[in-house]
Amino acid sequence: MQLCRKKHVLTTSPQQHIIASPHKSRKAISTKRIGTDKIKNAPQVCCLSTRLRSLLAQIYSNKSDICKLSHYLSGAKVIPRIATSYFDVLTIYICEKLKMIMNIDLHFGHPNSYDYETLIDQFSGTKINSIRTSSVPLVQFWKNTEKHLYLLFDTLHLPAKDVALCFEYPTKPLKGKGKSSMTDLMIIGQDFKIAIEAKFTEYVKMNSEPISTWLQKGDNQKNKEEVLGYWKELVSPFSKQLDDSVIKNIDYQFFHRTASACKNVEKAYVVYQIFYDNQTKNGVADYKSELMTYVKLLNPNQKINFYAWEIEIGQLLQDNINTDPFFQMRDRDVYKILNQGFTKL
Repeated sequence: MQLCRKKHVLTTSPQQHIIASPHKSRKAISTKRIGTDKIKNAPQVCCLSTRLRSLLAQIYSNKSDICKLSHYLSGAKVIPRIATSYFDVLTIYICEKLKMIMNIDLHFGHPNSYDYETLIDQFSGTKINSIRTSSVPLVQFWKNTEKHLYLLFDTLHLPAKDVALCFEYPTKPLKGKGKSSMTDLMIIGQDFKIAIEAKFTEYVKMNSEPISTWLQKGDNQKNKEEVLGYWKELVSPFSKQLDDSVIKNIDYQFFHRTASACKNVEKAYVVYQIFYDNQTKNGVADYKSELMTYVKLLNPNQKINFYAWEIEIGQLLQDNINTDPFFQMRDRDVYKILNQGFTKL
């Protein structure tokens, strides 16, 4: 997990500190200071130590599932050498079990990790035109994070290892002056990225904007060429050969979303989550055909793959300008997830 780079201070008394860093040796905390019978009465400590002792106390009193401690230990990078002797056996057992667990980080933008309820609160602060904006079914869908991650990873033939999920993930062009490409959801593994782009009503209502059209907009043509040049630098290693005269027919958003997935990785995936219902299902086939055309023009090599993930949904909440669907999502489903399937583009 990305937050493990930070150092955490474990305090056993006002005068004693132990640094829990993945790069430094650790001393075991004195068992005279902390025991199972003194967890709640221990001296004041920082959040990491307090949270750890609280979880241990709950487990010993059968009030909490051991998986909660497993998740916490994996996030804090706590290992047996910083556990008290009373908890060594338990901690060793949990750390071994962690090898079989997919650790999931959820992010809104670049990392800080949230629980999903807090992430929904972040989306409540974003402006949407209606409940039928694609971000709403996207957030509803990924509420069942683990189930859908395993389905995706099984389809892509990826190992279920530690990943970070970053919603509204920005990739800034480092040449020229342009807006960041905001990927709806970027899934980041050790040597790969999966860019998830959600569409619902957009593919029915909106027309694409080819790169050639985008270049002609505005006054500063040179700046746009520089921005486009940066996206091409990212995409080029993932293409057999980029042809400038051909790629100008590719939708500009498709191109910079692809570039975002290609940055700083060996393997890239671009997955279009195409949500549909009775009102939009007739547009799905045409949209998939359009995406296939862009992929063909991109001339991808074996380092990148493109997929359409078709997801049928049923609207459960009436569209109302005064209703925040994300707030409602905390306690209920606003969309029902029905049929789904993958198509390699």
